[in-house]
Amino acid sequence: MTAPETRQGKTRPRPVGGVAAECRVRYRRTPPLQRVTDVCLLGVRLGATIAALAAAGRGDVAGFACIAPVVNGRAWLREVRALQAAMGRAEPPPEFALPEGVSESVGLLLAAETRESITRVDLAAMPTPPAPVCLILDRDDRPPNAAWCARLEELSAAVDQHVLPGFVEMVLDPHEAEVPEQMLGTFTKWLTAQFPAEATQHTAKQALTGPVSVSPGVEESAHFLDDAHRLFGVVTTPVGPPPTRALLLLNSGSNHHIGNGRMYVKFARRLARQGWLVLRYDVGGIGDSAPHPGAPDNDVYTANAIGDLATAIAFVRGRPGIARVEVSGLCSGAYHGFKGAVAGLAMDGITVVNPLVFFWKDGMTLAYPPFQMVQAAAQYQQSAMRLDKWLKLLRGQVKLRPILEVLAHRAADRATGLVRNLRRAIGLPPAEDLGRELEEVVARGTALRFVFSVGDPGEALLRVGAGWVLPRLERSGQVPIAYLPDCDHSLSASWMHELLWQELTGGLGSQ
Repeated sequence: MTAPETRQGKTRPRPVGGVAAECRVRYRRTPPLQRVTDVCLLGVRLGATIAALAAAGRGDVAGFACIAPVVNGRAWLREVRALQAAMGRAEPPPEFALPEGVSESVGLLLAAETRESITRVDLAAMPTPPAPVCLILDRDDRPPNAAWCARLEELSAAVDQHVLPGFVEMVLDPHEAEVPEQMLGTFTKWLTAQFPAEATQHTAKQALTGPVSVSPGVEESAHFLDDAHRLFGVVTTPVGPPPTRALLLLNSGSNHHIGNGRMYVKFARRLARQGWLVLRYDVGGIGDSAPHPGAPDNDVYTANAIGDLATAIAFVRGRPGIARVEVSGLCSGAYHGFKGAVAGLAMDGITVVNPLVFFWKDGMTLAYPPFQMVQAAAQYQQSAMRLDKWLKLLRGQVKLRPILEVLAHRAADRATGLVRNLRRAIGLPPAEDLGRELEEVVARGTALRFVFSVGDPGEALLRVGAGWVLPRLERSGQVPIAYLPDCDHSLSASWMHELLWQELTGGLGSQ
């Protein structure tokens, strides 16, 4: 919300309830027989609030739907401050300190004037409803917004309110998030009942947009990357001569192509200013890409990801002038990118950020023992350096069984690693041999780089799985590993993005 990137389009500030709600509209010629007759807005949390403020009093919004709306801005600010404090993050390094008056909560930057505007928001005091018909989907872990619904009815709006599960699961970490199926189903049923329309063969999925100027010297365009119009991505390019280098950014968990905290958008536009083409695309079933036939939506570790990556690489290599293609991803994106390199896809380099697994099987979850045990072992190692923890242990205030289980699993991991090393030495490597995969990627000439948040469990899994191979590749400089101090797994603060940006561009610039 601070220093937004400029966008092409028309902006009409509209003060509603003390807040200037900016409505950006991009105009495009509508295909024949596809004239839009009704506009309905849907928002989640603060997005729902902004939609309600922007729609109120306009007269041209036919329907309004929201999920867990923020009705009172002052209460929401207290909530996000408490959330930030509860996460216990380290302070940013001095060079990444926030500007005076700017605060942050889970990657969202709020300037002082923005916070002041939000404190004046009270949807229950709106003089007009956002639309004649309204759908309110409240989360089931908090009291419903009964007062606001009553106010909307007083204003003669037809209100349909439901209290449904799914919100909490939707906002978990990207690799654990779940689609709120009941909420989406209820919204879809309400929308089609309120605004019935005849089926038509021409759909918005067949229309592409761009190029659109998004900041000085940078353009973006939306594309379908395949002939079936299934795989969707956004291409960011510099204005001027065609770039010769391209970077593909892969989904992190269930997050779509903007990345955690809009990180990919920032990176793409910065790199475009440096002469790069950047493709931010969604794997099938995530974000704006349709799933493969018979495949489910929201399958983070889908088996189709490698094929989607191959399609994306072919799309980029088909652009005029592209001579070098790099790939990068965080968490599940790191896994898919690495496996693409192992499969021999036509990439010149890959930056693997905080992978949580190196061999995935159907039915597996990230709650399986290796990940849990590595994470717990790191926590116990930190606790071993604290006197108060030892005193609690001696007083019998700490359960020994979980500690012994972790130690047993870690001992088994080390024994397994030793067996793998011995099998490699005698020419009988295991079927799932991470060390062999690293050697194959390097032997093809693909620049392979790893980046880990300090203490992230993925590093330990890498070292156990690769065994003696990894130190040799590290010493030779063939597989460098960089570390991000004080960062969490999802890199959920803006200053953590900057640390990753330094490592990412440092690796790209070295090639």
